[in-house]
Amino acid sequence: KAIKKCGKVVKRHTLVAEGKKDMKWPEYNKWMDDNYHVIGQSNLYKGEYYKAQETFNFISNKYSSASVQLRAYIWSARAYFLDGDFSKAKQLLLKADGFEDLPKDIARELYLVKAEFFMVQGEFEKAIEPLEKGLVLITKKTDRIVPQFVLAQLYDRMEKSGDAKVAFQKVIKLKPPYELEFQSKLQMLLTDTKISRNYLDAQKALLVMIEDLKNESYKDVIYYALGTVTLELEKRKEAVDYFEMALKFNKNNKSKRVKIFVTLGDLYFGQKQYPEAQVNYDSAYHNLAIDHSRYKEIKARALSLNELV
Repeated sequence: KAIKKCGKVVKRHTLVAEGKKDMKWPEYNKWMDDNYHVIGQSNLYKGEYYKAQETFNFISNKYSSASVQLRAYIWSARAYFLDGDFSKAKQLLLKADGFEDLPKDIARELYLVKAEFFMVQGEFEKAIEPLEKGLVLITKKTDRIVPQFVLAQLYDRMEKSGDAKVAFQKVIKLKPPYELEFQSKLQMLLTDTKISRNYLDAQKALLVMIEDLKNESYKDVIYYALGTVTLELEKRKEAVDYFEMALKFNKNNKSKRVKIFVTLGDLYFGQKQYPEAQVNYDSAYHNLAIDHSRYKEIKARALSLNELV
């Protein structure tokens, strides 16, 4: 719909002599670049990256305004790296870096896209700094929620437990939708446990969360966390039971199911319970992405265990 509406504006208003400020509507339309930009964004969100690239490149070549060009470079870079062309995306981001005295709204976009550029490539540590800078420039509270949550996850991934805990607390203070509030509370509990090493208290807190009716649709996540905490208490059998419960309550989330299959496969394999290990490794192998770091290992185990069993 956005493409259709903006396309009408582009067709109905001439682009001849746009620079003449004395021209009257409809011949002169100062919002023309914005219409093209929305068309480019819409194609990007549709996953039609080539069309998006063409549109943003057209904008950067046609308009002389520094802010218009800069915004086109940023979004063009995004279209390229989402399409897997990281080299071209890097060139455009370097071009964007060359601009001085950036308006706050465009600087914010640049930092957030830079963070996404690194995350898409799995360079999570490099994504932290631009995301921190971008967050400072977001004034609207509701717009801060998701970037703040992502930053907390990045801290956690990089084993910066103290920073992660503070970041998750900030998410909760922003009063996010319940799903993000739940995830933040859960991650904050697990992060706090990493610092305190008090796994027994964490286990008790998670069992309380299981009983909360509001968490009915998140039981798979809580049971998985329970399994992880219980493993630290060296109660492998009890941990396996929790992971099996996580699998039982996980209905539609494929990536989480694969994660549980791998975890159970490793536990059963370690205990030399090969039939159970084979079932879980086989399920993981048939659903794992080929570029997963453990794909070859899990495939080999699944096939060899299949023959053994």
